[in-house]
Amino acid sequence: MTSFDVIRKMRKILGIKKMWHIGTLDPKADGLMLIATEQSTKLLSFINSEKKTYLFSVRLDGKSESLDLEQEIQPIDTSRRKIPDKNFLIQKISEITEQIPPKFSAIHIDGKRAYDLARKWRDFDIPKRKISVSDVEIISVSEEEISLRLTISSGGYIRSFAPMIGELCGIDGGYISVLRREKLFFWEHFVTLGDAENLENLTREKYISEETIFPDFPFFVLDDKKVLWMLKNGIVPNISELIEKIPDFSEAMKNSQKFFLFFPHQYASLLEWNGENCKILKNDAMSFL
Repeated sequence: MTSFDVIRKMRKILGIKKMWHIGTLDPKADGLMLIATEQSTKLLSFINSEKKTYLFSVRLDGKSESLDLEQEIQPIDTSRRKIPDKNFLIQKISEITEQIPPKFSAIHIDGKRAYDLARKWRDFDIPKRKISVSDVEIISVSEEEISLRLTISSGGYIRSFAPMIGELCGIDGGYISVLRREKLFFWEHFVTLGDAENLENLTREKYISEETIFPDFPFFVLDDKKVLWMLKNGIVPNISELIEKIPDFSEAMKNSQKFFLFFPHQYASLLEWNGENCKILKNDAMSFL
């Protein structure tokens, strides 16, 4: 099941057409996906999921072009295979600061998805990218498989760890056999699989609060028909009037430029204030369940 298969299934279950997600899952992966519905899709570009936690297993008995089970597993020479000390593995993995994403990935290469080019066996290169790795935990180790959990920065690829771990084990190979996204971080806030709902039991009753997704954006409730009318018509409210209507505005905005205005009529706007001027980023920008 691909990420879009999840969207397609959710549309049928919930009867909602407008929805999208952040954080694409590999076809052979499972776990946590954050999905916005209806007006909340307007906010996806403002979400900063800075890091993610994964549980995964690396098989040491072969290799594949996709670095997982999507492509055929090819045999390798395992005569020099060795199992390093757990602390050695943790140290080496934690020290990684850059990686080359898999060719079977959603990265754009000259306007084309890398996985489309890879499936056509086109020759291309993907540049290295900076990443950070933390909280590395070795779950289990055997001659044929190593299972571990780690947290990786946004833009990193778990599958790229497979050949690197294979090399540490003395082989030219390694592929991901199990991959599960367990946690999404939003600054220092996070959501886990326990916060999510199984695809087979979806309802409209469970959702992640906006305060969790946008912990650094102040939230203000304003019962003012004039300001509501102005926003609905694309008119930027006078910032001095807003400061008067919201007594704690200046104090709350000390560490942020973006803020939400909620209205009792189930309307929300995302705005930006640079200390002098205010502008509308998104209007009618939230789904109210």
